[in-house]
Amino acid sequence: MAKYNPLGQSEAEYKEYQKLSFLKKTIESMEEEKVDEYSIILGRIHRWVTQALDLRAEDVRNRRDTIAILKHEREQALAEDKSRTEKREAALEEKQTVSQQINSNLVTDHYFLSRNTKRKKLKTRKSTWKIKILRMKTETRSRK
Repeated sequence: MAKYNPLGQSEAEYKEYQKLSFLKKTIESMEEEKVDEYSIILGRIHRWVTQALDLRAEDVRNRRDTIAILKHEREQALAEDKSRTEKREAALEEKQTVSQQINSNLVTDHYFLSRNTKRKKLKTRKSTWKIKILRMKTETRSRK
C-alpha cells in the first residue's frame, strides 16, 4: 500500500476486472459498517481502497479536463495565428503593389528628368560655346 501511487497516467494494459469502474461497483456493494464489524483491519483496508479509487478517478478526470483545455487553447492559438498570417500577407501584398506603383512612377519620372537634364546640359553647353565664340569675335574685333 505504501508504494501505490494513484496519480499520473498508467502505461500498463488492464483486464476488465482490474479497471476502476469494476472495482468501484464491487466495493460499493459492501457496506463499510459490516466490514468493520467483521474485522477492523479489513475495514481500514476497505476505506483505503475506496479512497484510493476516488483519488484515482479524480486524477483521471483532472487529466482529461486539462487535455481538453489544452486542445481548446491550441485550436484558438492556431486560429489566431492563421488570421494574423492572413492579415500580414494582405498587408504585404498591398505594400508591394504600392511600392511597384511608386517604382514605376519613379522610373518614368527619372526617364523624363534625365532626358530634360540632358537637354538642359546641351543648351547650356551651346550657350557657353556661343558666349565663347562671341567673346572671341569681340576680342578679334577689338584687336583690329
